[in-house]
This record gives sequence, C-alpha cells and structure tokens, in this order.
Amino acid sequence: KTHFLSAIRGDIDRNKSEEIISRIKKEHPYANITLLDMADIPISSSLIREKLMVGESIKGLVPENVEEYIIRRGLWTETRQ
Repeated sequence: KTHFLSAIRGDIDRNKSEEIISRIKKEHPYANITLLDMADIPISSSLIREKLMVGESIKGLVPENVEEYIIRRGLWTETRQ
C-alpha cells in the first residue's frame, strides 16, 4: 500500500490542496494521502535536482543517507545507471 505525503508551504492554499486531494480520492478510493503543514524553507526538490544536474553538492540539503543513495544511483546526473 502506498502512502503519499503532500506538504503545504508558504502561500499555498490548504483548501485548494484539500479539494485536489478529494478529487484524487474520488478517482482512486484507496489512495492514502496526508497533508503536512510545513514551515516555508528555502529548499525544494527542484533545487536539489537542479544542483545535481549541474554537478553541485547537495550536502546539508538532504540527510546523509539520502545523499548517498542519490549519488550511488546517479539520480539526476549524466551518470544515471
């Protein structure tokens, strides 16, 4: 069973997010989706992917074991396996 987490940050409208999740659940009744309220932080998955694509370090942006996994798998780099 898959569980999706959706983070609400910054100026994202929680009501709009709940409406979208409601539509998804109508189409996929067994979908397990949780909304997380998060502080607005200047780190995003897009930033991490962009740094990796140009060969920049992501040290400190993700936990060490996540960084190791990404590097080992060559994710978002030209060396992707």
